[in-house]
Amino acid sequence: MGSRKTFTAEFKKHVVEELLLPKNRKNTCLIAKKYGVHQTTVRTWKRMYLEYGDAAFNPKARKDFEKNKLRELEKKIADLEEENEI
Repeated sequence: MGSRKTFTAEFKKHVVEELLLPKNRKNTCLIAKKYGVHQTTVRTWKRMYLEYGDAAFNPKARKDFEKNKLRELEKKIADLEEENEI
């Protein structure tokens, strides 16, 4: 059985940024082959990067991002509830 590859956050970010270049937007398969990564993995990295930005490949930063987003949404809910009471 083969061992599982691990990639650095910098490598993942580099691959995704190359994929997001206008000339490469439709070439997930080519970018995946170029870097020796499965295309599903590249798509996952892209989705994470688009959702979390620079925090995508750092678990602690991603957790902080999610906490901040949750706080923002809770504040928005509270504001809307207050607005509805008026």
